[in-house]
Amino acid sequence: MKRYLSVFLKGLWIGGTLTVPGVSGGSMAMILGIYEQLVRSVNNLIGRGREKWESFRFLLFFCAGGLTGVLALSWVVVWLMKMYPVLVVFFFAGAVAGGIPVIFHEVKDTAFKWYYVPFLLGGIILVLLLQMIPPGLFEISQTRDLSGIFLQMIGGIIAAAALVLPGISVSHMLYVLGIYKGLMISLSTFDFLALIPFAIGVIIGVLLTARAVDYLFSRHKTPAYLIILGFVLGSVGELLAGVQLSDLSWGCLPLFAAGFFCIYLMFKKSKAGA
Repeated sequence: MKRYLSVFLKGLWIGGTLTVPGVSGGSMAMILGIYEQLVRSVNNLIGRGREKWESFRFLLFFCAGGLTGVLALSWVVVWLMKMYPVLVVFFFAGAVAGGIPVIFHEVKDTAFKWYYVPFLLGGIILVLLLQMIPPGLFEISQTRDLSGIFLQMIGGIIAAAALVLPGISVSHMLYVLGIYKGLMISLSTFDFLALIPFAIGVIIGVLLTARAVDYLFSRHKTPAYLIILGFVLGSVGELLAGVQLSDLSWGCLPLFAAGFFCIYLMFKKSKAGA
C-alpha cells in the first residue's frame, strides 16, 4: 500500500502542475521517475498478459492523484490569469523554456547530423500551423451541437498527445487550441458535464499515443525529441508574441527566470538523486 500511496502523491503533484501552461506532464513524470512505467502500464492495459491488473491498479492510483491535483489548483490559476495576465504569461513562457534542458539531456549522447534539422523545423512549423486554427473551434461548452461535441473530442485527442509526450506542456497545448480558459473555468466551478466529450477524447488519445510513443522513442528517439524541441522553441515565441510593450513591467523578466529555474532545478535535482 505504501507503494501506491507514493504513486498517488506523484500523480497529485503532476496533476497540480498540469494546470500551469509551460509545465510538461511527460517531463514531470520523467523527473519523478515514473514516465516509462506510465507508458508501459497504458500499453499493458490494452494488451494481453498477467500485468494487466497490476497496471490497472497503478493507473487508478495515479489518475486519482492527478485528478485531485487538477481540481485543487485550477481555481488558483484562473484567478492569477484574471488578475495578472501579462506576468503569468512570462512565468509560463519561462516554464516552457525550462523544459529545453530536459530534452537536450535525452539526446546529449547523439551526434548531430544535418538531416536532423528538418525534424527541428517541423516542430516549429507545427506551432505556426496551430495558430491558424479558428478561435473557439475546440471550445468547451454544454450548448454545442453534435459537430461541436465531435470537435471537443478531437481537441481532447490532440491534448492527450501533449499529455503523453515529454517536453510538451498539455496546458500550453490547450492554450494554443483555445481550450484552456474554458477548461479551467469548468474545473474550478465543478461543471463536469461540459467536460465529458473532451474527457472521452483524452482517453482515446492517451491509448493511441502511448503505443505510438513506445514505438517512436524505442526506434526513432532523436528525431522524436528534435520535433518536440522545435515545438517547445516555437511555443516560447508564440506565448510572448501577443504581449505589447506597453504591458511590460519590472516583474516580467524575473518571473520568466523563475519559471525557467523552477523546471530546470527540479530536473537537476531528479538527475542528482537518480
